[in-house]
Amino acid sequence: MAHTSTVHRSAPATTEHPRLRLEPIEKPRGLLLGLVYRMARKQFGTTPDAIKVIFPRVPGMLRFTMAIQRFGKRFPLDEDLRELVHMQVSAINGCGFCMDLGRMMAVKQDRGLAKLNAVPEYKTSPLFTQRERAAIAYAEDVTLHKRPSDDTFATLREHFTDDEIAQLTVFIALVHFFNMQNVPLGIGSAGLCTIAQARKA
Repeated sequence: MAHTSTVHRSAPATTEHPRLRLEPIEKPRGLLLGLVYRMARKQFGTTPDAIKVIFPRVPGMLRFTMAIQRFGKRFPLDEDLRELVHMQVSAINGCGFCMDLGRMMAVKQDRGLAKLNAVPEYKTSPLFTQRERAAIAYAEDVTLHKRPSDDTFATLREHFTDDEIAQLTVFIALVHFFNMQNVPLGIGSAGLCTIAQARKA
């Protein structure tokens, strides 16, 4: 039996910090990690706690994250679509850092925030195409229920090829992967979008 997807209303990410469960490591050990800290400050205007809490303690995560970033640059799905899905999944999971990061990228790439901020109203907002609605609904159903309903999947197949559905599913899994590093450890928004907006101004 197909289940009914729960309607989710996500709040915009803020610069408020949840309580960090582990102390950020301010002075990294090793040349590579030190370079990552400096590059983050240059790129973001700050070194986020997501880097300072995890990378020094799990050194293999640095190379793994870099590999995922390289993979992401070649990912076949449209970047705008991925950002919408990224926002929906991160909002449901409560990952303020990931939402902040997505908004920062939109500002840096001059894509604006209107559409990202409208994701909670994707079913009714005129900003979204039917293809985008199908992808966001699938991401929502997967995040909330793990197994999407037959209706959700049937709608998805109206707008996406089998290859694209596989790609979208992998992307959703990657978003969950990063969400689940940040949320349990209390890693919240780093104010990256605010910094990017100030730099643009």
